[in-house]
Amino acid sequence: MQFIPNASISVAAFLEPAGLNKASGVISNARSKGWHTPQAQRDPAVREFLDWMNKYNPEASLRDQNNVAGYERAEALVEVLKACGNDLTRANVMKKAASLDLELPMLRPGIRVKTTPSDYQPIKQLFLIQFDSKEWRPVGPISSE
Repeated sequence: MQFIPNASISVAAFLEPAGLNKASGVISNARSKGWHTPQAQRDPAVREFLDWMNKYNPEASLRDQNNVAGYERAEALVEVLKACGNDLTRANVMKKAASLDLELPMLRPGIRVKTTPSDYQPIKQLFLIQFDSKEWRPVGPISSE
């Protein structure tokens, strides 16, 4: 078995340059929904992400997971800014960022962004995925700490 870190699951950025056939069977972890299959594209959140990509980042590869990661981080930032209202001081932004408890649409159901003043790690759940030489496929349920 070969495992790679989550930061290396981008097909476009990491696996294609190495050779997709060489990556077959590799296991990693993920938090996001898939977005490549026709079934996944029926999900309203996936459709919204794909429409956003088409409008604002049409030259980017949809096989690059880094696009989804950036989109999710932007969604979280939007929620922090909404919670701040008109008080956009550093202190208030930090206070709101340290008290999140939300599900982002592109995260797999059951995976939450949750922070506290003493714990800034926003995501504590994951699920395993395995590369089949074309796509990543989930291979298990969501796991927590």
